[in-house]
Amino acid sequence: MEIEQELAQARRWLKDITSVHAAAWGLGDEESWAFDQETGVLDWSFENGTTVFADAQIVGTFVSGVSQWLWACDNVSIEKKYAKCASAARRLGKKHAVDVLTNPSSLCTMKRAWDLAAFAARNFKSQGVYRGKYEKTSVFFAFGDVTIKSKKKKRAK
Repeated sequence: MEIEQELAQARRWLKDITSVHAAAWGLGDEESWAFDQETGVLDWSFENGTTVFADAQIVGTFVSGVSQWLWACDNVSIEKKYAKCASAARRLGKKHAVDVLTNPSSLCTMKRAWDLAAFAARNFKSQGVYRGKYEKTSVFFAFGDVTIKSKKKKRAK
């Protein structure tokens, strides 16, 4: 496995799939987001009252202050059942002796964090990647099929 080639393919996949989600339901224009570690559901809320949700896995976290990536399967604050995508990337790394996939954490750029998340999500057959921001930490999610709930408009009488 040539990891740089794989990451480049994942980057292209992510760019394409993100464009589809942005056009279809507004990914990137959300007003807020939330992940429920009890249910594994990631949801996005929009100004118009629409809510979009999907089952999700946490791929990893990136702390911008120290430029550090941490795979979700090595993060003690993440339940293992929501780190299966990261664990799958780890198994691929072990199979092909790819250090960036097997090391629990690494110093890297935000671009590299996106690439790692895209690689894991694409190989896990996810429908996309979302980065949720909380202070200096970015949480990268791989999400599945989305469900859209539009707020119904009241009819005038």
